[in-house]
Amino acid sequence: MACVFKPVKGSGDSLSKLCPPLYSRLKSVYEEMQVTNRECAKELLLKGIRDARRRYKGEQLAKELSVLKKRMDDQLLLTGDIVHQLLLSYREIQDYNAMVKLVKAIEQLSNNNITDKPAIIHLHVFALNRRNKNGDRATALKIINEALEKKENQVPDMLCLAGRIYKDLYTESMYENTDSRDKAIHWYRKGFEVHPNEYAGINLATLLVLSGEDFSKSQELQKIGVTLNMLLGKKGSLMSLQDYWDVATFFEISVLAGDFSKAVQAAECMFNLKPPTWYLKSTLGNIQMITKVIQIPVENPKPEHELFNFWLEFFVEATKDSNSKVIFPVLVLEPSKVMKPSFITINEEEDEKSVRLWHVAKPTNCKKINEWRFLISSIKGVR
Repeated sequence: MACVFKPVKGSGDSLSKLCPPLYSRLKSVYEEMQVTNRECAKELLLKGIRDARRRYKGEQLAKELSVLKKRMDDQLLLTGDIVHQLLLSYREIQDYNAMVKLVKAIEQLSNNNITDKPAIIHLHVFALNRRNKNGDRATALKIINEALEKKENQVPDMLCLAGRIYKDLYTESMYENTDSRDKAIHWYRKGFEVHPNEYAGINLATLLVLSGEDFSKSQELQKIGVTLNMLLGKKGSLMSLQDYWDVATFFEISVLAGDFSKAVQAAECMFNLKPPTWYLKSTLGNIQMITKVIQIPVENPKPEHELFNFWLEFFVEATKDSNSKVIFPVLVLEPSKVMKPSFITINEEEDEKSVRLWHVAKPTNCKKINEWRFLISSIKGVR
């Protein structure tokens, strides 16, 4: 197909550039449109994944991710950013199997240039460690150790993840595998040295205490405590903190220091942030480790000890899929808009079945009613 303009003698190549054959021009426009449409499709998919993670939780998020994953497969929109956002979203609902399967599927592709990116390696190893099927831990350690041989991968997130794997091996050995404990200390210490941060600091401090170090005598522990207080102080008061891990760090360091009043304040802030279950499980695992060496009085406990135990039980119950107990930790919203830590027990063995409710840590010389008993027959409904 010829150009509609007549060539001028001597114009030669310059004119052919100004007026290319129509076929070539259409092909060029079409290719440009394809690139543009593909970029738009990628951006829309990325936005869809981020919006889904922000708007949905649990099963609703899982369903939405299934639709978005299919969209990625159908439109061949495989990029590092999209895979990263999908992995973050699967992590939010604790679907570690989906995370591992996605990375494994991409590794089979001949043009794979995604799974060797540090952010993808981190989430893949994280998922393997959390899924913990037969051989997962060994695979996770192999991948993370190979990654950490490269200088560019020696960043706090990677270093602390290596520490986390060894810490899990230590706790799962019922605290007998001291070799794994010492390796965990090594990696958390490196992460804290590379860039002082709350996550590395609190885990390093916890493991040092478990190894026999004492806050009052250890210079390293005291230095970590000062650094953590400084880091958290820069972010504002406890009540103003909006990041769960910042509040959890405050909670854990308070327990380590034996300041249960501050730990109780932090626990309420953790509740108000409505964290995913796996966040709570991670924190509770650390607290379980700390309480191996920090003893909480059982006989004649102070109000702050009772409240601390309440919050621990409350968070433990929140991480369970089901409950067969007859005593439940609950928060009662008072008319003053204050949440009162309380317990409810169901009495089914009495002649008249009843529900008993009582507040935790009744203040000394308090004349207000702090305990109630309701007959089942008097309860008209539950909302």
